[in-house]
Amino acid sequence: DFVTLDQDDEDAPGVETITISKVRSGVYSYSVKNYDDKRATISDNVSKSRAKVKVYYNSGSKLYKKKFRVPDKNGTLWKVFTFDKDTGSPFTRLRGMDYDTSNGKDIY
Repeated sequence: DFVTLDQDDEDAPGVETITISKVRSGVYSYSVKNYDDKRATISDNVSKSRAKVKVYYNSGSKLYKKKFRVPDKNGTLWKVFTFDKDTGSPFTRLRGMDYDTSNGKDIY
């Protein structure tokens, strides 16, 4: 109800934008998956893409601006961060890279 996909670039690497208008309590996770890369054993396409994630969060008393850059590791799934609005520092950087062949069905 409170999340919208504002921009989704499916044809080429580019800007994708989501908006969360109401944040409920709990721990959220954010990942980037390369769906086009079917190689499950070795891939550095995500790390070579120089992808980055920018996040803006207004808690009501503070505006958080975060930037996450893809780690220099092999993988098809970049685990970017977790988010918990009920902590003093709501973002936890993960820097993880894994291989995912589930077509996105069970990404943490």
